[in-house]
Order: sequence, then structure tokens, then C-alpha cells
Amino acid sequence: MFSMIVDQKYIDDYLWYQKTLKQFQKHKKNNLQHHAGFKNQYMTYLSWQDDPDYHHCQLELQKEIRDVKDRIITNENVYDRIEDGIYRCKEKLQQYNQYFSSLYEF
Repeated sequence: MFSMIVDQKYIDDYLWYQKTLKQFQKHKKNNLQHHAGFKNQYMTYLSWQDDPDYHHCQLELQKEIRDVKDRIITNENVYDRIEDGIYRCKEKLQQYNQYFSSLYEF
């Protein structure tokens, strides 16, 4: 009976890591989409910087360039944390797979 309770905890943990991995993968996809948008916005602002027909205040444009640059950096830091989470989940799932497969070795 006790081993069944312990095994159930491992199964619950395994399922939690699977669910968490899927969440991290979804966040990664969203993060990459945001990153592409920020990069596009950054390139647009840079092109406006050299456009003689651009009538917007250059000081405001420089502020926008700095802001989007900060968002890119923040986004990259979040991406790194997401990748770390994915790695850790995969590592744990592999450990649980090894554990479960060792239970049924004859």
C-alpha cells in the first residue's frame, strides 16, 4: 500500500512537469512573437531617424527607440528564463521516465 502512495506521488509530479513544460512552450512561442514585433518596431523607428520627411519630434523618437530597446532586452531575459524552465522540466521528466522504467525491469 505504501509503495502505491509513493508511486502515485511520482505520477502526480510527472504529470505536473508535463503540464508545466507545455505552459513553458506556450510562453516561449508568445515570447518569440513579441520579440519579432519589438525588433520590427525598433527597425521602423531607426528608419524614421534618417527620414527627412519624418516630422515627429526627434527627442520623442529617441525616447521611443530607448523604450523599445529596453523591451527587447527584457524580452530576451524572459526568454532565457523560459528556456531554463523548459530544460529543467525535460530533465525532471527524463529522471521520472528512468525511474518508472526501472520499476518494470525484470
